[in-house]
Amino acid sequence: MRKRFFYAGRTQMQSFLTPPWRQTFRRRLNAWYARGARDLPWRRTRDPYRIWVSEIMLQQTQVKTVIPYYERFCKRFPTIIDLAEASEEQILQHWEGLGSTGVEGNCMQQQKKSWLKTMEKYQGLAKN
Repeated sequence: MRKRFFYAGRTQMQSFLTPPWRQTFRRRLNAWYARGARDLPWRRTRDPYRIWVSEIMLQQTQVKTVIPYYERFCKRFPTIIDLAEASEEQILQHWEGLGSTGVEGNCMQQQKKSWLKTMEKYQGLAKN
């Protein structure tokens, strides 16, 4: 059984999670981010589709490698509908060079299916 350490009637972990500690941590974290944040294309948008594309690409390789692929991909497939209407071959053409194409292509296809199911369920926007 784990021993618990108490500090002023709280466990040690709880004492770190007090509102003043969280506020200080949040302020410091935001200041750190403001000092070092890179200007990345997916940070300039609130479009869930484009953020989703960046997340998939960033799982495969480094940020500096992803940027030109992301920009080309979003130019060719600007919306989820454009992506849904594209063939697997067209998608893979724009994905080529980002890593081992088979893995990324399969990943993209699975993500595309998942996204379309979500859209169909909640918004009715997916095309068959």
